[in-house]
This record gives sequence, C-alpha cells and structure tokens, in this order.
Amino acid sequence: MNDPAHINVLAGLLWAGSLVFMLLYAVEPWWRSWFGRSLMTMAVGMFIFASMALLQIRLGSEYPFRGTLRLIGYALLTVAMWSRVYVLWRARRADRSHTPVDH
Repeated sequence: MNDPAHINVLAGLLWAGSLVFMLLYAVEPWWRSWFGRSLMTMAVGMFIFASMALLQIRLGSEYPFRGTLRLIGYALLTVAMWSRVYVLWRARRADRSHTPVDH
C-alpha cells in the first residue's frame, strides 16, 4: 500500500477535494463565524500541501518557492487548528452556562 502510485492518486484527490471545497464554500458567508473562517483556512492550507505534493511528484523536491509554500501551509493549518480549539472551548463553555454561542 506504500506504492508511489497510490500516494500520487491520493495527493491528486486531496488537491481536487480541497479546490472543490474552496470554490463551493467561497460563495457562502464563511467569514462571518470563527468556524467558517477555520474551515476555509484549513481548506486553503490543505490545498497548499496537496499542491506541494503534486509539484514534488512533477518537479522533484527542489522547486521554486517550496520553503515559502511550506511556511504558509503550516501557518494556515496552525491557525485553523487553534481556531477550532477556540470554537470548541466556547461551545463547551456556552453549554455549561446554557447560553447560545455567537459568531
């Protein structure tokens, strides 16, 4: 299962799924809530990493802007994950106090 062909197919599917999600979600008001912003940030980060995988398949491990793409990808995924922690924390806190969670 560690066949490079399988990995290439999965990288392509991840890239396509991230792109389709971003395009479909872009028409929604995703920027209005913490979770919406987190979803879009995660999708963009995944798209960057999937793009990097595809670039590496085609161009090898040294291609222009690789370091910059890695930095941006890690930064986006880090922000997305911590924003999800924040959303979960707020939701749990609201459940305890029986107040609705706003944006």
